[in-house]
Amino acid sequence: MSYWTFIDLEVDSEDGPPDVNEVLRIARPYIEDEGWAVEPILDHIREGLDERETSFNHLYSDELEGLMLHISEHFPRVHFRMRGRGEEFYDFWIREFYNGKIIFSRGPFEDDDFDEEPSDEVAEPPGDQRQPPRPWWKPWG
Repeated sequence: MSYWTFIDLEVDSEDGPPDVNEVLRIARPYIEDEGWAVEPILDHIREGLDERETSFNHLYSDELEGLMLHISEHFPRVHFRMRGRGEEFYDFWIREFYNGKIIFSRGPFEDDDFDEEPSDEVAEPPGDQRQPPRPWWKPWG
């Protein structure tokens, strides 16, 4: 069974974007230490930096968070913003990394964060919808 995480990536710095090859050089030992497939992940990082979007197979939000914290430590004046979504509808999250820290975080949101069973109650529209609203002026003088 595979699992895909789709990523939108923004990189912002007053000094301009970091050199892609330098980011890959920094990421490589972290990826190797985690025992992940090095070249495919580096390819996805390159794609994310070049195209502003990419996807990862078998990497979850907490794993990508660790990788980005590591990269961010080496580029202290660069904002890395990631918006991720998994295969499930409510599986999405946002992180902003700066100087090796997470400075903004939302999610991931899980299915059990929401009501699984929809309510049988139907919300009634406000007011009596069977009669047209009365105008604020009298049309017949």
